[in-house]
Amino acid sequence: MPPGWRCSQADPVPARGYALGVRPPSAVRDLLPQDEVEAVMATATFVNTVGNGLFSVTSALFFTRIVGIPPLRLGFAFSVAAFVGLVTTLPMGQLADRVSPKALNVRLALVSAAGMFLYALATTYAWFFVVAMVLAVSDQGGRAARNTLIARIGGSSNKVRIRAYLRSVTNLGIAIGTLGGGLALAVDNAVFYRALITVNAASTLLSAVLLRRLPDLPVLRSAVRPRRTEALRDHTYVVLTVVNMLMSMHFMLLELIVPLWIAHHTTAPRWIAAGTYLVNTIACVLFQVRMSQGADDLRIAARLQRSGGMWLAIGTVVYASAAWFGSPWIAGAVMLLAAAVHVAGELRQSSGSFGIGFNLPPEHLQGQYQAVWSLGYTVAAIVAPTWLTWLAFSLGTTGWVILGAQFALAGMLSPWLVERALRDPRRQAVA
Repeated sequence: MPPGWRCSQADPVPARGYALGVRPPSAVRDLLPQDEVEAVMATATFVNTVGNGLFSVTSALFFTRIVGIPPLRLGFAFSVAAFVGLVTTLPMGQLADRVSPKALNVRLALVSAAGMFLYALATTYAWFFVVAMVLAVSDQGGRAARNTLIARIGGSSNKVRIRAYLRSVTNLGIAIGTLGGGLALAVDNAVFYRALITVNAASTLLSAVLLRRLPDLPVLRSAVRPRRTEALRDHTYVVLTVVNMLMSMHFMLLELIVPLWIAHHTTAPRWIAAGTYLVNTIACVLFQVRMSQGADDLRIAARLQRSGGMWLAIGTVVYASAAWFGSPWIAGAVMLLAAAVHVAGELRQSSGSFGIGFNLPPEHLQGQYQAVWSLGYTVAAIVAPTWLTWLAFSLGTTGWVILGAQFALAGMLSPWLVERALRDPRRQAVA
């Protein structure tokens, strides 16, 4: 293994070197990799997420306008794909414990790249449907495999920081890709759409090539052969997954609820929706790593979840209050303030989630446990659109208050559940 590559807590972490002895500002330093392993992972993540941003902003129009898939059939296919990804998550997590996590990440990235190339060539609904199912498996499995890789590379003291760092890189990559995707929407041309989807496929392929540069990690073995349902039998971890699911519904607010709330229930200019997204993206890029400091300690991670829930609860009330102002500029300013409060909660909740999700599982079962943890995000993505839309647009201000109570109560449960988990004799060493 090349010198300076980190695989465990005991390995030394090279100090960052800065030209001419000039240290960049702290927020900028957080965006710089600490060593060669982080540089490889960050580059692979950035390349991949730029492509994902290109695809996400153009996919709906490409499939409906260019391929000719009716919106209802498109939505049905994506729902089925989400279900397929859901039921294959645990088997993929178990696989991540039994093979090299690097090799599994590379292979799943290759499958995703192939799927995207086939998307670019899609001409029929059947073609699209089959590819969507394959991509659902590779994408959902890739989440568990990626987190297993991060856990193994980061060791006991750096996995949360690495995960937070990669989240910053992800936000930056998606933001840049989204801007590029806007060009396709402006041109609205079949050739341009297919070209951008091909670029996404190529970026995924390049990320697979880059991941091959990571060190090979041996499969961890346990003295006792674990059951395939070991993580599901860890009831406290499962409940924490549900709690995290309830809190992670906030990710859908900026994508779906806030733009509609601005357009239909406030006097704020509609472009404020883009401003709220910009506030969130910039804050996540600059401050996620800083906020995650200390979250390798499970009790600190639980407190971050609790405070994150409180900030998110306040944010929902501020979002609701924007409807009370007749002035477009005041309403717009309130929406931006709400976005700032929201992201303050998001940064805390995400950091706490990383700490709990990574540090409670036994090291040799990270794949299985990460699969369970990721199920929470998948279920949230399925349930949140309907639940949040009903709360905000059927109940109005009352619905926003109910949502805030959901975030606050879920956050307050986290410290109690973590303490319960730490009393488990199997985790005494973690405490």
